[in-house]
Amino acid sequence: MENWKIDKLKNFFNETNANAMKKIDKIAPNDISEKEELKYFPRISSVAKLTGGSFEIFEILRNLYSYAPWRDKFKLVDSFIHKLTFKCRYSVDYGIEIHSLFEAIIHHNFSPKKYQKEQAFINDWKKKFNPIPVFFEKRVIGKSFEISGTIDAGVIIDNDFWLIDIKTTKDPNKNNIINQLALYWYVLKDNGMMDLLNELGIKIKLGIVNFKTNVDNVEDDNPEIFTEEFNFIEIKYNQEQLEIIAKESIKLNDIFKKKKLFLESRYKQKAKKDK
Repeated sequence: MENWKIDKLKNFFNETNANAMKKIDKIAPNDISEKEELKYFPRISSVAKLTGGSFEIFEILRNLYSYAPWRDKFKLVDSFIHKLTFKCRYSVDYGIEIHSLFEAIIHHNFSPKKYQKEQAFINDWKKKFNPIPVFFEKRVIGKSFEISGTIDAGVIIDNDFWLIDIKTTKDPNKNNIINQLALYWYVLKDNGMMDLLNELGIKIKLGIVNFKTNVDNVEDDNPEIFTEEFNFIEIKYNQEQLEIIAKESIKLNDIFKKKKLFLESRYKQKAKKDK
């Protein structure tokens, strides 16, 4: 692919990222906590999970647990919450490091000493597909709807532009993945990406780079997580299908926001009565 086309893509994603950060700065010029930011711009990764319903249930339980007078009455819940979140904490830390490792190898040709097995997977993938990096970790916010996300990577493979999502889980939820990539595509389309790709004559493809981990076997006294298997999966949906999936997720998010606001108002009323 010609360098000028790659440069145009890089410029687009740099501008999209800058515009997203300006929106965040506008609602809180000095600083903004993640909790406050989410009130204005719900995360794509969370919105994607709503279709399955499990995220909504978890959020309700989490809000109930956060109400201190109730938590004090249910001491056993502390042990349950610890077990529930223990693997998640280590899995998240591992995921952050693997994302950085992927960028280091693909973009900078740098191979640290840690995670030799994971490096071998990434280097084999690099040799097989010869990806040309366009961006890593770019923020995006919709223009006509306010949801946001950080896209893991964009690369050129065989003259096609690939949006890549990196997963580090035992068994990734297929529906969540499809919803998430559809939302990334839809938000980028809302920012003009498809117009640019059509102008440049470039096709878009969506893919998952999955590091299948041993997280289910991790114990408190041995928190080491590593990759057991590596997969590269193309998500094959046409643009019409992606738009339908994305719109349905956004619709469910609007319903969830109304329910959440209702719950929050009930908690505040209860707290006032208890005082």
